[in-house]
Amino acid sequence: RFLGDAGQFEDAEELITITKGFIGETGPFKMEPAMRSQQWADMSLHCAELLNKWAAASQEYSRDLMTRAAEYARNAAEVFSQQPQYRTTVEGFASALYWVGLNFATLLRLGGGGQWT
Repeated sequence: RFLGDAGQFEDAEELITITKGFIGETGPFKMEPAMRSQQWADMSLHCAELLNKWAAASQEYSRDLMTRAAEYARNAAEVFSQQPQYRTTVEGFASALYWVGLNFATLLRLGGGGQWT
């Protein structure tokens, strides 16, 4: 709640959106695209979990928070599904699917939001 009240989570979301542009073959980092993709998926997964817990700690679940949490979880699952099947990516994919199910179930219980109405 503190980050949201201070407007800092929106700043963080903007940075996350910018970093998605580094997933492809180009970008300022000296890493393989698969490694950059996995890092972006990990970051999205953490945001999905953080937003879910943030919403749970609030007085009532917010459609906006849960819409964003569901989108982050879906994005993470999508990226993990396209990665080579190493133990870390399979575990990340399983965790992303867990948060997809939990966040979308909560969002649907709230009546939907964003493009999921």
